Amino acid sequence: MKKRRVSRLLLILAVTIAMIAATAVVASAATINKNDADYKYSKTLEDGTVVSFTRDLINEPVATDYIQCKIQLREGDEFGNYPFFGLTYSKRLPNQEWDKNGTVAYGVLNIKGSNLKQGMYSLTCNGDGWKNYTIDFFYANFQKATKMMITTYPDKILFNADRLTRDQHGEYTNVFVKGHNFDAMLKNGWGEWMATKAPSTMKPGKKYNLYAGQIDRVNNYQVNSKVYKLATVTMGPSTKPVIKSVKISNVKVKRYFSYNEGKYRYKTTFKMTVTLSKMAKGAKGIDLTTSVNGISSYKTLKGTKNTYTANFNWDMPMSLKGKTVSVKVKTYNDTKYKAYSYDSKAKKAKI
Repeated sequence: MKKRRVSRLLLILAVTIAMIAATAVVASAATINKNDADYKYSKTLEDGTVVSFTRDLINEPVATDYIQCKIQLREGDEFGNYPFFGLTYSKRLPNQEWDKNGTVAYGVLNIKGSNLKQGMYSLTCNGDGWKNYTIDFFYANFQKATKMMITTYPDKILFNADRLTRDQHGEYTNVFVKGHNFDAMLKNGWGEWMATKAPSTMKPGKKYNLYAGQIDRVNNYQVNSKVYKLATVTMGPSTKPVIKSVKISNVKVKRYFSYNEGKYRYKTTFKMTVTLSKMAKGAKGIDLTTSVNGISSYKTLKGTKNTYTANFNWDMPMSLKGKTVSVKVKTYNDTKYKAYSYDSKAKKAKI
């Protein structure tokens, strides 16, 4: 298990995080706006072209719905095929409107509902020979990390962000618990489980709300989604099951020739009955770990009684009859997030 660490200075997502484009102008519809007084945020490009917006897309170049803009060329310049909005100079995107008159153009770039993938897009304002002057925007269309895999224990929470893609969820998901020193920064698409230790203020068996936010970075500019509630989880109980006995029965061995490997293999089947001295309060079943010759098998068995039975079918290069099997169990209290107990001590038995 690897733990991915990223720069906290850049990536910590606070509970009080500012909403994306908080200064956005409220409009009933994305329409062309010719009121010059509304264009309060301007930037002068290298060739003297002035680009202005109705919201501060200069200091916070993040768009979630539409962009209203005004472009003022230098005296004597002409727009020609400019301006346009797209991924590259050759690919223009639909859902944009322009009203060009001489050296002034008013435009609206409709983004919401256009099925664009989040990422960088450019507004190309004017071309001077081979040189183009552009302003880049990040289209933030973050989806919530509902596919995040979560497993709880008495003293830690495990996360796996393998099902989250960057074009939908951003580069990172930050998960935290309000009022507790619990913070997990997860790289989306990373397929390994990451364990985050719970602080002493988070108690075994108690429920906690997990909050999350999506994060991406483009050219050292950080883009944060709104903070939202991700899940309510229960921590596992502070108990350690005790295995009273392990009994093996119905042992059978079948020898067969593997043509793929060019040698004989053995299928060893048997039934295992595990009895615990006591079940944890509220447990819905156990997770059973069996290990033979350094190879482990894992089974989830439902139930609330102290005795569990499982059937095994091991396919190996040797017979397991007479070998020693090591058995450990832990209980689980939640069907979705598990809420595991601690592992029991291992108990051994002969097959």
